[in-house]
Amino acid sequence: MINVNNEVVSSSNNASDFSLKEGLQCLRYLVLTGVDISKSLKSFHWEKPISSLSNLMSLQLSNCNISGRIPIVQLLNLTSVSTLAMSSNVLTSSIHDFLSNLTTLSVLDFSGNDLNVPWSKLISLDISFTRVGGTVPPSLSNSTSITVFLDDGCLIEGSIPPSITKLKKLRLLMLNDNDITGQLPVSMSSLTRLQYLSLFQNKLQGNIPISICQILSPKYLNLNWNNLTERLPSCILQLPKLSYFYVQKNNLNVDTPLSLFQKSRLDQISFGISGLSVEIDDQDQYFVQIF
Repeated sequence: MINVNNEVVSSSNNASDFSLKEGLQCLRYLVLTGVDISKSLKSFHWEKPISSLSNLMSLQLSNCNISGRIPIVQLLNLTSVSTLAMSSNVLTSSIHDFLSNLTTLSVLDFSGNDLNVPWSKLISLDISFTRVGGTVPPSLSNSTSITVFLDDGCLIEGSIPPSITKLKKLRLLMLNDNDITGQLPVSMSSLTRLQYLSLFQNKLQGNIPISICQILSPKYLNLNWNNLTERLPSCILQLPKLSYFYVQKNNLNVDTPLSLFQKSRLDQISFGISGLSVEIDDQDQYFVQIF
């Protein structure tokens, strides 16, 4: 592994003398995070020597003051790269579909740039804990093949956008620990392949829409630590594959017959302080237990 202090670039954070040493074709890790290479760009194109490092597995160019378009052609030469990080730069072009040809790529971070994401072949997107802030971009709906979207701890604001509910192949959606507001959209029912939905520790309000029961594939549903109110749709407890259901720390206010829980296939239920009451609907019992 070579980093900024190991003779790849000058040890200063000013890369006016930016240069790669010869004989590094076997280099596997290159970390230039925080090195300002903008002053060298007029006389030196950083992407050309880097593109010759075909054995590179990790390339980290975050916060390097790189501007302009993403050098797609040069990056495609990195046929072994699994981690590509170019966050917090001044990139303005779109992320091209061609990057999906990097079949070894498992970690991609372009956060903190002004980019579009038009990837039709993208299958998995994990930007958890990047603290990118803002709202989920509408261009996400172009990623029609995506099955996994992980966006925990990113300071995401606003309501759940239609761009998410248009991801028809989505199987796992995690938006935990953000600042998401508004209601769970009725259009969530369009995510018919969704198996894992986790939205805990947000600011969701209103009721849980009955349309969520049209998603017959959920195995895991976590809505802990929100401001959900009103009814708990009884049909949720009858979802055929649901095993884990968490709804504690909300403001639900409804009695739910115990028999519904007995008929469900749930392995774990967490109500905590949710305001939910379970009614013992056996004819010989008349009390209500508060969870």
